Amino acid sequence: MRTFARIRWTASDVKSITAGRKMTVKQAEEFLERNESRIRERLCVVGFEVIEALLDEENTCACKGKGYVQGPCGTHDCDCVRQGHKGKKS
Repeated sequence: MRTFARIRWTASDVKSITAGRKMTVKQAEEFLERNESRIRERLCVVGFEVIEALLDEENTCACKGKGYVQGPCGTHDCDCVRQGHKGKKS
C-alpha cells in the first residue's frame, strides 16, 4: 500500500522556531529525540482532522474535489467557489 503526506522534522526546523534561544544543532536533535513520540502522536491526530475536513469539503462542493486548487492559506479554491457557488452543491 502506498503512503502519502510524510513529515520529517530536522534540527534546522526546531532552530528556526527557536531563533531567539540560541539552540545548537545537538540541542535541537536532543529535543526532537526526547519528544519524537509526542510529536508523532499529535501529528497523527491533526492529520486525521485534516483528512476529515477535506473529505467533508469534497462532499459539499459541487466539483467533488476534482477542480481543487489550493487557495490562500491552503483553502479550497475550486471553480465552484470562484463562480460564486460557495463550494456548495446546487
